[in-house]
Amino acid sequence: MTTDKLSIQALVQICYKQGIRRVVFSPGSRNAPLVIAFSEHKGFETIVIPDERVAAFHALGQGIATGKPSVICCTSGTAALNYGPAIAEAYYQQVPLLVLTADRPVEWIDMGIGQSMRQEAVFANYVKGSYQFTQEASHPDDLWYNERLANKAITETTSGAPGPVHINLPFRESLYTQAELQPLRHPTLKVSRNDYVLSEEDVTELKSVWSHTTKRLIIIGQRQPDLEESTILNSLIKKGGVVVMTETTSNVRADKLIDCIDRVLPLVGEDEKYHPDLVVSFGGAIVSKRIKTFLKKAKPTYHIELGLSNAKDTYQRLSHHYKIQPLPVLEELLRFETINTKYAQNWHQVNAKARALHNAFLLETSYCDLKVFEVLLKEIPESAILHFASSTPIRYSQLFSEYQAGRLVQCNRGVSGIDGSTSTALGYAGCSDHLNILITGDISFFYDSNAFWLRQRPSNLKVILINNGGGNIFKYIPGPETTAQLSVFEADHQLSARPVAQLYGLSYSRVSTLEDLEAAMPRFYSKDLDKISILEINTKSCSNAETLRNYFDYLVSNSSV
Repeated sequence: MTTDKLSIQALVQICYKQGIRRVVFSPGSRNAPLVIAFSEHKGFETIVIPDERVAAFHALGQGIATGKPSVICCTSGTAALNYGPAIAEAYYQQVPLLVLTADRPVEWIDMGIGQSMRQEAVFANYVKGSYQFTQEASHPDDLWYNERLANKAITETTSGAPGPVHINLPFRESLYTQAELQPLRHPTLKVSRNDYVLSEEDVTELKSVWSHTTKRLIIIGQRQPDLEESTILNSLIKKGGVVVMTETTSNVRADKLIDCIDRVLPLVGEDEKYHPDLVVSFGGAIVSKRIKTFLKKAKPTYHIELGLSNAKDTYQRLSHHYKIQPLPVLEELLRFETINTKYAQNWHQVNAKARALHNAFLLETSYCDLKVFEVLLKEIPESAILHFASSTPIRYSQLFSEYQAGRLVQCNRGVSGIDGSTSTALGYAGCSDHLNILITGDISFFYDSNAFWLRQRPSNLKVILINNGGGNIFKYIPGPETTAQLSVFEADHQLSARPVAQLYGLSYSRVSTLEDLEAAMPRFYSKDLDKISILEINTKSCSNAETLRNYFDYLVSNSSV
């Protein structure tokens, strides 16, 4: 037995045939036909999360971990709007997601009925497609239309550049009536993955650009690990004619990367010998504001972007966009003749100098956020998957390269909001056999504390919370401290994570000194393996922003040494 609504019966069967296995429900009444149909199918792993914003970020984490769309399903009204932040993040991070919103009957929208609003295409700006089922379909053509629409929507989540797709589902009552399952009336749609390939003309143009440049820079944004890409990049670096820049979230494994961009650029300054005449970019968002400013000023002759999504002219010099996966293009670049120039050598020399200065500064640095990150990142277990909250934690991570070898790093940098970091990490951990570690700031943690409000919590997540009493980034960036409203910008507070841990039955420990932190790390990773653990690191009394400013001043002042 299942719901008596035939199009919902079909939708659930199509989801299963298309490979979807995970469904995240939020409670309600209007989505009862969907809850009944998915639950009675028995082929899905379902979870109930009361907070729709948390639910959507949880599903986002599942999608990042598996590469397959999860379903999020909610009742009508403002419940759907709470999905918005995670849907936007999925869109810009290119994560597949199927959004199912139950709705009131179409004839009652704007008629003063509770929990009703204009839901059709409500996420239009942040989804690959917006669809609405024919209401209460019973005619064969209406049933066929809904099945075709379901097939199209599901395949669209993973075809081309992956992303979220929305189906709005208006229901008349009754919502709980059940009937026998009916078989699908039409074939399930299979879509061939035939990504764009390089033509002979493309290869000729690419070779011409390559041969007319000598200062070549490849920069890689947020990306899932790809062994073949890393192997080819490593070979390109060894040929000596190209510099490869990566970030924490690039997940590239190769030798001689410029992998701490923000650490090296203060030493480069305005020196034109570091300015590239060719930039090749691929991957998602770039965290570093410094490199964006640097490349805009450098004005490279060519900027080639690779990827299936729309072209991004981040550096205002975009000249070519190959709408293709990066691997075939990198293979062509490796075949081209490459003259070994001093350009790569200059970058590697300044990178080594930056590393030495970084180590020297930290040797003399006392307890503060920067020092905390040094200790934390040295202690991360090799097999762990590392999640960073957006804003300050991911920016600090960009200054340390030594911990990156072999570790997979995740962060919500599609839109770069702090609102769902914990929920995303929990969703990911639930699909992972590895230890997952989230390093988060206090504002992000408390904002998303509803993430733990679910019955089925994975035990393989450890949360490291750096509590400095507010959004310390606003003490560092120019501007906020010149006003009388700094407390508004940074949202200063005196909160502790202890009550949150007690509320949800999580393991909790707290440190406030460097000595206590160094002593706590081994215990933190070895105990309470059967539940989520929180380690709260208190740095409220530290001069975190001042130390970070001193760090960059030190790099600049010693750049010529």
